[in-house]
Formats: sequence, structure tokens, C-alpha cells
Amino acid sequence: MLNDRKLALAFIDLNGFKAVNDTLGHAAGDEVLRTIASRLRESFRATDFIARIGGDEFVVLLDIDLKLAADVQQNVQDAMERVFKPIAIEGKVTYTGAAVGVTFLQPDDTVASFIRRADEYMYIAKASEQRVVVVCFGQILETAASPGDSVEWGRLGRS
Repeated sequence: MLNDRKLALAFIDLNGFKAVNDTLGHAAGDEVLRTIASRLRESFRATDFIARIGGDEFVVLLDIDLKLAADVQQNVQDAMERVFKPIAIEGKVTYTGAAVGVTFLQPDDTVASFIRRADEYMYIAKASEQRVVVVCFGQILETAASPGDSVEWGRLGRS
């Protein structure tokens, strides 16, 4: 039945990526992007659509069973914690993070309004200046502390 499904969109913008390119070079930046893309594929289901839509932006389109819709926030948060672990490049460790905005498709949405809302939530996340932060449905989610999270991504520059 079609009514027992809902689409969610996660708009992901990397934090600290420009600093990787500026300090380690574009080849290192490309390796970081490949690593993040691989981790995204490993962290979501094969049925979820993952795309890189810009220099350091990705989207994930999730087909959600309504019975499991309440789990979307925790699932995305858990995935981001797996994806944005430190990455070793050329003998150095990079702490690239992400600002993530997540929203559900609404009945009156157009493609543009759906993406725009996820993008607006991503900008709320970006404004927090945390290394990894997820804004689901307009609310900032708490991130779990993990090794490397105490490193200020701002020291490397914002992207």
C-alpha cells in the first residue's frame, strides 16, 4: 500500500572540507570525498538513494515505512557518527564533519520545496558551528561525543 510509506531527505554539507583541499591538496580532498561516499553507502540501505550534488554536498533520499518513521532521526544521527569518523590522509588525520538537514516530503511539496526545506534545516545545523550536527524536522539533535570531536573544526576553516 502506498500510504504506509513516507520519503525523507537528508541534505549533507561537509564542514572542514575546504581546509583539507587548502592544506593537503585536491588529491587529498578527492580521497576524503571518496571515503565519505563509501561510508555513506555502508551506512544506509541499498534502497536509499545517495548522490553527491555539489563540491562538498550530498543528499540521501530515504523511503520510510510509516511504522518506523519515529526512528528516522536516530538512524540518520547514527549514520552520521559512522560516516564522519576521522580520516587518515597522507599520514595526517582529517576531522571533516557535516551539517545535515532532514525533512519529510509533505503532500503539497514540489521537488524544489522539498529540497529547499532540507537545505534550510542544513543551514540551521551549519550555524551551530559543531563538527557534526543533524537538524531533523527543524530541531538540532544532540551528538554523541567520540574521539576527535574535541578538535575544533573551525581551526581548519569552514567550507
